Amino acid sequence: KNLEDSKLPLALNLYLNNNPNINNIVLHLDNDEAGIIATQAIINKLKSRYEIINEPPKLGKDFNEYLQKKYSKKTQTYKDRIHPSEMKELSKDCEIREAFPSTNLVWIPVTQGGAPNTPIVKAGDVVKRGQVIACSDAFMSAPVHASISGTVKKIENRTVTGNLDAPCICIESDNSNTEEFMSILDPFALSSEEVVKRIRDAGIVGMGGAAFPTHVKLTPPKDKEIDCVLANAAECEPYLTIDETVLNEKIDSVLDGIQIAQHIVNAPAIIALEANKSFLLKSIQEKIEQLSKENKLKHKIEVCIVKTKYPQGAEKNLIT
Repeated sequence: KNLEDSKLPLALNLYLNNNPNINNIVLHLDNDEAGIIATQAIINKLKSRYEIINEPPKLGKDFNEYLQKKYSKKTQTYKDRIHPSEMKELSKDCEIREAFPSTNLVWIPVTQGGAPNTPIVKAGDVVKRGQVIACSDAFMSAPVHASISGTVKKIENRTVTGNLDAPCICIESDNSNTEEFMSILDPFALSSEEVVKRIRDAGIVGMGGAAFPTHVKLTPPKDKEIDCVLANAAECEPYLTIDETVLNEKIDSVLDGIQIAQHIVNAPAIIALEANKSFLLKSIQEKIEQLSKENKLKHKIEVCIVKTKYPQGAEKNLIT
């Protein structure tokens, strides 16, 4: 691609426009071909207005790899990992609490993740909580539902996650809390295909930044056999205790979800639990044993204690 035709990343462009007092920019992009090209493109676009310093990682492809190489020699366990301070005491013993909107006005992105959705409501429409308000026929998409009941005020671009502009639906609450949820079904009385469709219709997506549609993950190629369902409870990042708290307070729901996934792919499951959360092992195993005694386990579920290291919870590291 011609560097002269390159455009600034939207988030960077928005940030610079909103902060006109900035004079210096330090770039820390990846050391691979894509990172080098992107760095040069940004420098070409901004060098007339800013003093730009290029500081790529001194070792490795990116700064994650650089930190691994820099600190791995100081650890006593396996290669290429680091052990940052956990800092989990800040939220370790906090309970899960319901969060409510601080306003009667909500802005809901039209697209969660995957292919773009199209609004199926317009300004002036009255909607119910749980009603589909945007969707797409694309397989790599998930419908979006109203989180409150009320009136659609407008549909326009707003700043969303990642500092990007995206179309959003504005709903003003009518405080009626009327609902339009799907009827409750027994997933184990349905076929795998029916369960996957239900998951898609519910708009369930991953909780990461990409909001990857869950039904896509549960639809492997027909010529590929699934050996195991891996429930990632490593949570190796400093400060985070979300997985720990969910396993402590909502283990029944977690096991329900694992069993539904097992029902879809017809495979045993492993819960990967980092060693710093091994105090949960007994309570989890007791729940699994209880399900087994009640003949509610169609497939085996076991818990595997993994080492407390970063990035233990990264997909490829956890699998290997």
